[in-house]
Amino acid sequence: MLTLIPIVRTIAILHLMIAMTHGMAHHMIPVPISMFQMIFVTGVIVIAPIVGVLLLQSGDRWVGSFVFLCTMIGALLFNHFHHFVQISADHVSQIPTTAWGQVFQLTARWLEVVEIGGCIAAIGLLRQVFYPNKPSLK
Repeated sequence: MLTLIPIVRTIAILHLMIAMTHGMAHHMIPVPISMFQMIFVTGVIVIAPIVGVLLLQSGDRWVGSFVFLCTMIGALLFNHFHHFVQISADHVSQIPTTAWGQVFQLTARWLEVVEIGGCIAAIGLLRQVFYPNKPSLK
């Protein structure tokens, strides 16, 4: 059976790279975030997906998959609300059309795509954990 662990690992690396680039755009424009947002971004969006992958690598597939799924859901909800719902300095429509503004807008969208992919991959991995003998969906 094909395991989804390498896909989850790739998504985690891609997510980290995009999140760091987005953070650099926040700094360069500048778009300030609150202390709560900084703690959430650091803990849930940056560190927790890595922890989920490390748990997967250590053999704890259930906890690793669950942690990764929770972080991707949390990141998706956070990013969608702050970048596309709530009108604030962090909303994509409020960002200046400079080079860094374009980076901000692109990475906000890319984060959503990668986070949706992360949710799908983590759900697939949890399915493999709970139903190891069931054939894959085709």
